[in-house]
Amino acid sequence: MQSEKIAIRDSLSSTDFSPLTLVELLQSRASEGADRQAYIFLAADKTAEISLTYGELDRQARAIAAFLQTLDAAGERVLLLYPPGLDYIAAFFGCLYAGAIAVLISDLFKVVYHRESLA
Repeated sequence: MQSEKIAIRDSLSSTDFSPLTLVELLQSRASEGADRQAYIFLAADKTAEISLTYGELDRQARAIAAFLQTLDAAGERVLLLYPPGLDYIAAFFGCLYAGAIAVLISDLFKVVYHRESLA
Protein backbone atom coordinates (compact mmCIF):
# COMPACT_ATOMS: atom_id res chain seq x y z
CA MET A 1 0.00 0.00 0.00
CA GLN A 2 2.76 2.45 0.93
CA SER A 3 4.63 1.79 -2.33
CA GLU A 4 1.42 2.42 -4.28
CA LYS A 5 1.00 5.77 -2.55
CA ILE A 6 4.59 6.74 -3.32
CA ALA A 7 4.22 5.69 -6.95
CA ILE A 8 1.06 7.77 -7.31
CA ARG A 9 2.71 10.77 -5.64
CA ASP A 10 5.87 10.45 -7.79
CA SER A 11 3.84 10.31 -10.97
CA LEU A 12 2.20 13.67 -10.26
CA SER A 13 3.92 16.87 -11.26
CA SER A 14 3.94 19.79 -8.82
CA THR A 15 1.34 21.60 -10.92
CA ASP A 16 -1.29 18.89 -10.68
CA PHE A 17 -0.40 17.50 -7.24
CA SER A 18 -3.50 16.57 -5.33
CA PRO A 19 -2.95 15.75 -1.63
CA LEU A 20 -4.04 12.26 -0.64
CA THR A 21 -4.01 12.74 3.14
CA LEU A 22 -4.47 15.53 5.68
CA VAL A 23 -0.72 15.44 6.34
CA GLU A 24 0.03 15.97 2.66
CA LEU A 25 -2.55 18.75 2.49
CA LEU A 26 -1.02 20.63 5.44
CA GLN A 27 2.51 20.14 4.11
CA SER A 28 1.43 21.40 0.69
CA ARG A 29 -0.30 24.46 2.13
CA ALA A 30 2.68 25.19 4.41
CA SER A 31 5.12 25.06 1.50
CA GLU A 32 2.94 27.12 -0.85
CA GLY A 33 1.65 29.73 1.61
CA ALA A 34 3.33 29.44 5.01
CA ASP A 35 2.11 32.90 6.04
CA ARG A 36 -1.53 32.30 5.11
CA GLN A 37 -3.98 31.91 7.96
CA ALA A 38 -4.95 28.30 8.53
CA TYR A 39 -7.20 28.56 11.59
CA ILE A 40 -8.79 31.26 13.69
CA PHE A 41 -10.04 30.50 17.19
CA LEU A 42 -12.62 32.77 18.79
CA ALA A 43 -12.86 32.88 22.57
CA ALA A 44 -16.20 32.11 24.21
CA ASP A 45 -17.00 35.82 24.45
CA LYS A 46 -16.21 36.16 20.71
CA THR A 47 -14.06 39.24 21.30
CA ALA A 48 -10.60 37.68 21.40
CA GLU A 49 -9.26 35.72 18.48
CA ILE A 50 -6.05 33.80 18.02
CA SER A 51 -4.83 32.64 14.64
CA LEU A 52 -2.37 30.13 13.32
CA THR A 53 -0.70 30.15 9.90
CA TYR A 54 -0.03 27.05 7.83
CA GLY A 55 3.70 27.43 8.50
CA GLU A 56 3.19 27.72 12.27
CA LEU A 57 0.83 24.75 12.32
CA ASP A 58 3.27 22.66 10.30
CA ARG A 59 6.18 23.54 12.63
CA GLN A 60 4.14 22.82 15.77
CA ALA A 61 2.83 19.54 14.36
CA ARG A 62 6.36 18.45 13.42
CA ALA A 63 7.64 19.26 16.92
CA ILE A 64 4.83 17.26 18.52
CA ALA A 65 5.41 14.40 16.07
CA ALA A 66 9.12 14.35 16.90
CA PHE A 67 8.30 14.04 20.59
CA LEU A 68 5.77 11.28 19.94
CA GLN A 69 8.33 9.42 17.84
CA THR A 70 10.72 9.38 20.82
CA LEU A 71 7.96 7.51 22.66
CA ASP A 72 7.47 5.02 19.79
CA ALA A 73 3.88 6.22 19.45
CA ALA A 74 3.44 5.24 15.78
CA GLY A 75 0.33 3.08 15.54
CA GLU A 76 -0.51 3.74 19.19
CA ARG A 77 -3.47 5.69 20.57
CA VAL A 78 -2.65 9.13 21.96
CA LEU A 79 -5.20 10.77 24.22
CA LEU A 80 -5.59 14.48 23.42
CA LEU A 81 -7.00 16.16 26.49
CA TYR A 82 -6.99 19.80 25.43
CA PRO A 83 -9.50 22.57 25.78
CA PRO A 84 -10.92 23.69 22.43
CA GLY A 85 -8.35 25.81 20.64
CA LEU A 86 -5.34 25.92 18.38
CA ASP A 87 -3.17 23.68 20.59
CA TYR A 88 -5.78 20.96 20.08
CA ILE A 89 -5.44 21.27 16.30
CA ALA A 90 -1.62 21.23 16.43
CA ALA A 91 -1.67 18.13 18.64
CA PHE A 92 -4.08 16.38 16.26
CA PHE A 93 -1.82 17.07 13.28
CA GLY A 94 1.21 16.09 15.37
CA CYS A 95 -0.37 12.68 15.89
CA LEU A 96 -1.03 12.35 12.17
CA TYR A 97 2.55 13.31 11.33
CA ALA A 98 3.85 10.72 13.83
CA GLY A 99 1.55 7.98 12.54
CA ALA A 100 -0.23 7.84 15.89
CA ILE A 101 -3.97 7.52 16.44
CA ALA A 102 -5.39 10.70 17.95
CA VAL A 103 -8.15 10.11 20.48
CA LEU A 104 -10.00 13.41 20.76
CA ILE A 105 -11.66 14.17 24.08
CA SER A 106 -12.29 17.90 24.43
CA ASP A 107 -15.62 17.47 26.25
CA LEU A 108 -13.91 15.53 29.06
CA PHE A 109 -11.63 18.54 29.59
CA LYS A 110 -14.69 20.72 30.25
CA VAL A 111 -15.94 18.31 32.93
CA VAL A 112 -12.54 18.07 34.65
CA TYR A 113 -11.91 21.83 34.40
CA HIS A 114 -15.40 22.64 35.76
CA ARG A 115 -14.99 20.20 38.63
CA GLU A 116 -11.61 21.71 39.60
CA SER A 117 -12.95 25.26 39.43
CA LEU A 118 -15.70 24.35 41.89
CA ALA A 119 -13.27 22.86 44.43
